[in-house]
Amino acid sequence: MTEPRRLLTRLLEYIEEQAKEIDPRQFCLGNAKGFIRRSDEIAGLPGVEYDIKVEGDHIWLRVARFTPSNAPAVPDQFRAFIRAANDPDGGAPILDDAAFRRWLNKTADGKTPERRAELERQGRATVSKVLHEYIALWNAWAGEERPRRKTIALYADLFSLRHQLAAEETARPQELIWGVGISSRKLTFERAEFDFEYPLLTQAAEVALDEMTMSLEIRPRATDTRVELDAFVACSVPGATEVERARANTWRGTRITRSLRLTRRVLRMC
Repeated sequence: MTEPRRLLTRLLEYIEEQAKEIDPRQFCLGNAKGFIRRSDEIAGLPGVEYDIKVEGDHIWLRVARFTPSNAPAVPDQFRAFIRAANDPDGGAPILDDAAFRRWLNKTADGKTPERRAELERQGRATVSKVLHEYIALWNAWAGEERPRRKTIALYADLFSLRHQLAAEETARPQELIWGVGISSRKLTFERAEFDFEYPLLTQAAEVALDEMTMSLEIRPRATDTRVELDAFVACSVPGATEVERARANTWRGTRITRSLRLTRRVLRMC
């Protein structure tokens, strides 16, 4: 396709997108598709740092690269009797009763019922003591590992997102958006109530990889911070149209307004 034809195709796609009726129910972060993280979900996680100022640079968010640590090992002698997950959210270790029964049947084979009962009492008492001690170790590990796994998941999502943004077609580009502040309100559309929830300000951002530390860093792009009046106008919030008109008169020629980009924004941090 020649360059003029490609440009014309993109222009027609843009006009078609703008001609679509805006559904104000799209302005709800909880219903938006794609990668979304809120500040309360990642604040305090190990390896996650905010607002890092260095000479000639400003990093809004840095996520360290962690590797998962394994749960403490079960003592070799009791490994067959204790089931423990390597996932801190996988539930506390438990006794594998089927394995214990197999051991008991083999050990008590040919012995009297009284001896079998005695072996079972002794065996259960021993395994229960070891299990109790191991659960304490496992819980301590899980308490430390749980937030680390959240950092690992955040890093993995951002790493995948970085590749996705780099490979995105220029005809329908996605954006990495950092939202500042949240506006929420109960609104009505087609005689049904819905929750309006959208950032007040948004800033386009980018994800970079520090090849020395392998940390991922989010920085603001060299673009203007956007006042998200589109959402308020689409939802007929009183006064929003007047504010947008005043802004458009002030910023006329600096950008195209009233473009609905909710479906193409993949990250909001508020």
